[in-house]
Amino acid sequence: MKKGICKLCLQLKDLVDGHLISAGIIKDLREPQLSNPNPLTLTKKIAVQTSKPISDYMMCRECDDSLAQRGETWTIPNLATMNSFPIRGALDHAKPLTKIGRLAAYAGRDVPGLDMESLGLFGLAMFWKCASHPWRDATNNRIDIDLGPYREPLRRFLNRETAFPGNISMLISIPTGEVMIGAYTPRRGQERKFHNFVFYVPGVEFTLCTGKEIPRELRVCCSYNSPNKLIYLSDAAAENTSSSFDLLRQSARPSKGVQRMLEEIAVLKRSGKI
Repeated sequence: MKKGICKLCLQLKDLVDGHLISAGIIKDLREPQLSNPNPLTLTKKIAVQTSKPISDYMMCRECDDSLAQRGETWTIPNLATMNSFPIRGALDHAKPLTKIGRLAAYAGRDVPGLDMESLGLFGLAMFWKCASHPWRDATNNRIDIDLGPYREPLRRFLNRETAFPGNISMLISIPTGEVMIGAYTPRRGQERKFHNFVFYVPGVEFTLCTGKEIPRELRVCCSYNSPNKLIYLSDAAAENTSSSFDLLRQSARPSKGVQRMLEEIAVLKRSGKI
């Protein structure tokens, strides 16, 4: 521990070495069939295999535990693994409110087996943590996003000081088809009239929209603040996730260890073992 100002409660406290991406997620990304079971970490410069978490002294024990208990405790065991995906399993047994093209919207609050409060708080906390501290990845590159004037209202909401802030909407989407067992940290999207940010953990894509120009249809579709706590099953989410990983792979120079890992995976796939 070390003394400092907790980024959530803003009090001078003993700070704990907390994680940007939970250690539980990193653990689930390990593949024991490979000679090096550590998960792949992708940055803009290099691709490496490591179990080293992205961690730093950001919050006090009370705040770190509070965010974990309110979000991670339920979310992490329900993410996708090689063998199961409880969140999508719950949607597979539910009736969507509506279908539009390749997208199906569900009333998440009414789907047995889903805890949309925990899932939503997990996503909001991830965006806020990434925007509130100068994190460093496995290759010492900085990881952060700029939420501008919306960072402080989001902090106050997560600290239970205020209601859900205005001009913020978050969408939670589950990809159809084959699920990518991987994760990437929050990054800026491509919208021009408002700001959007996205991150992915195994099987779930979170998109945060901020700004006064957020279209009405995105505001009313918020997965956290809409009356039905909407959650989406989407072909587009699958394509977005695949595209994001492809872009990272193209820009990142693979280490020799990663090249060996890719060769091992190809052999295991041909043999039907994964």
